[in-house]
Amino acid sequence: MIWELESLPEGSPLPEDLPAVLREASERVRRHGRDQLRALQAEARARRERESAIKRRWLEASYAQLIRESQEKLWDYHRRREAGEDMEAAIRQEEQRLKELLDEKKRRLEELEKERDILILEPELEAVALIVPKPPSPPVGAALAVTFAAASEGVPEKPLPPEEEIKRRVEAAGMRAAMDYERQQGREPQDVSAQFLGYDIVSHGAEGTRYIEVKAFATTGPLELTLHEWQMAERLQDAYWLYIVEHALTEPRLRTIQNPAARLKGRPVTGVIKIVVDGWKEVLPG
Repeated sequence: MIWELESLPEGSPLPEDLPAVLREASERVRRHGRDQLRALQAEARARRERESAIKRRWLEASYAQLIRESQEKLWDYHRRREAGEDMEAAIRQEEQRLKELLDEKKRRLEELEKERDILILEPELEAVALIVPKPPSPPVGAALAVTFAAASEGVPEKPLPPEEEIKRRVEAAGMRAAMDYERQQGREPQDVSAQFLGYDIVSHGAEGTRYIEVKAFATTGPLELTLHEWQMAERLQDAYWLYIVEHALTEPRLRTIQNPAARLKGRPVTGVIKIVVDGWKEVLPG
């Protein structure tokens, strides 16, 4: 279980003894975890009691019928032996079966009694994080003043590495192609890529809302999704779309896949938080 907690109120001073705060928070979390487990245990015990009562009635009724039938056979075999028939082998066999039925009934009722026991283990606390407010951002005017001052002093901006610059251009071209396509289809797309929601575009239309993750290539290649993107695809299902833009910088070609978590097979990469999807073109129409 992961709890997402709120940060301290804006402007709150940092506690002086941070380790003490974390120790106190850890103990509160443990107490809360124990309380939740005890409530769950009580609920599970009540459900188990109901189930056990039903099983016990069924077992006792079933074995009562089987034992009664075996006893009636024995009574009949003894009567026939008294009448002169050789029933010794049949009597020994049925007596053994009756003993096995009684032992089996006892064993299954004991097993059923054990099923009623529900134990809880001490919850294991993995970690506690103290969330503190981030430093306030400088006023917009101050940021502009710094920018203009740097420009006036002739300090050049640090250029991006060539591969990073190309990657950004490809991503931007892919977003433009996807946004244009949505508008052409009569939907109203909104770029939410900066919010890290697990998708890049929310597009509203008459048939519903699409949550679109855009993957763009300078040419083409394998799809790589972050774990968060793949989890959102699993959660949103048919509302989640993959828009793949090949040759984004030259002749953009847009391909769409609805519900990729159901239609594609993801391959987690060990040590890296991403999902590689092979053979994505196989699910597309020719």
